[in-house]
Amino acid sequence: PVEAGLLTPGPFALCPGDTLLLQAAPGADTYLWMPGLVAGPQLEVAQAGTYSVAVSNAEGCSDTSVAVMVEDFFFSEPVQAMGDTVCAGDVAQLLATGSGTFLWYANTGTGAPLGGGSPFPYMPTASSMLYVRQLEGTCLSAADSAWVQVAPRPPAVWATGPDSLCVGEP
Repeated sequence: PVEAGLLTPGPFALCPGDTLLLQAAPGADTYLWMPGLVAGPQLEVAQAGTYSVAVSNAEGCSDTSVAVMVEDFFFSEPVQAMGDTVCAGDVAQLLATGSGTFLWYANTGTGAPLGGGSPFPYMPTASSMLYVRQLEGTCLSAADSAWVQVAPRPPAVWATGPDSLCVGEP
C-alpha cells in the first residue's frame, strides 16, 4: 500500500508577497498535486487555496491526501512610519504604528536592520530616508518610509557689554 500525506499538515498562512513550499510525505513513486495537476513531491504555492496530493507506487496502489488549507495572512494594522527633524549632532526619534514588532532599515527594507522598536533612536549624519517593516507572526510587512531632516545647528549667541547688571540698571 501507499499512503498520501504532507510532511506538515497545515493549515498554512501565506505571507504577502511570499510563496510556500508544500511537501508530500516520502514513499510513493509518483506525486500529482491538485489543483493544477503539478507532478513532483513538492509544490510551490503563491496563492491561497485548498491543496491535496495524489500518490501512487509501482504496484498500482494509490491514495489521495486530506486537503490542506493555505490562507492569505493579513496584518491586523498596517505599518506607518513618522520621521523627525533634528539639529546636526542630535538624536532623531522615529515612530512607527501598526500591529507587529518594528524593524528599521537604511534602505527599502532589505539587508540587516539598523535596530527595532518605536520610538527608534537614530543619529543621522545627513538628511536621509529610513524604512520600517513590521513582523507579525512569521510575516514581514512591506516597508513604509520615514524622512529624517537634519537642520544646521544655529550659531552660538554671544553677549557683549558688561557681564553683570545691578538691580535697577537697564
